[in-house]
Amino acid sequence: MTRTARPEKEIEAFKEYILDSALEIMAEYGLAGLTMRRLAESIGTTATAIYRYYSGKDEIFLRVRERGFNIAYSEALDIFNRHRDPLERLRALTESVKTFAVREFHYYNIMLTWNVPMYPEFKGTPLEPVAFEVLQASTRLIEMYTGLMEEIAVKYRLFPKREARLQFIFWLTELHGIVSLYGNSTIASLHGDPDRLVDILIDRLLMHWKANRKDGRKTLKRKSVSNKKI
Repeated sequence: MTRTARPEKEIEAFKEYILDSALEIMAEYGLAGLTMRRLAESIGTTATAIYRYYSGKDEIFLRVRERGFNIAYSEALDIFNRHRDPLERLRALTESVKTFAVREFHYYNIMLTWNVPMYPEFKGTPLEPVAFEVLQASTRLIEMYTGLMEEIAVKYRLFPKREARLQFIFWLTELHGIVSLYGNSTIASLHGDPDRLVDILIDRLLMHWKANRKDGRKTLKRKSVSNKKI
């Protein structure tokens, strides 16, 4: 008896389900804990069935990571479309990354926190094209943020345009430190009101790009919380 081909939508839905289940496993057991056997058991199928859609756990990991970058990019693009002033975009993006790191912390860990295989480790292997797609997904986010820093440099002259990439790296490392400590409850152990403290830390981070009104430039509006005592 000939097996009836599954509809394309059903195939794509099942592939997404596999990635959802893989994300849950990695969240609980880490990257090393993602095995085809464990994944098959969580889905209620066999490893053989999964191999029909993915070559193995490495491809599944890469696709999960790519999906995280795509979600982050979609949210960042929405902010770019809603804000015209580059400093206001920077504030909105900073708040968005904080929210993403808390709401999608499983993705955030895979994207920025864990020591995971990167594109160079897949070069020369059958998974190089997939790894390159993940690299492209992360690169377009980097280019978006670097481009924003270039806009700030041109409009506000706070730093030379050639330093835009460095400014992006500074912003990312500082913000990553804040949200990582917040996400693993370290800040909660240091301060009685972690949510308020995180707002203060982010506000002070953003003051690095403050513009001077006396020179006829706009300034990044500070939240009133920044004037309160920590």
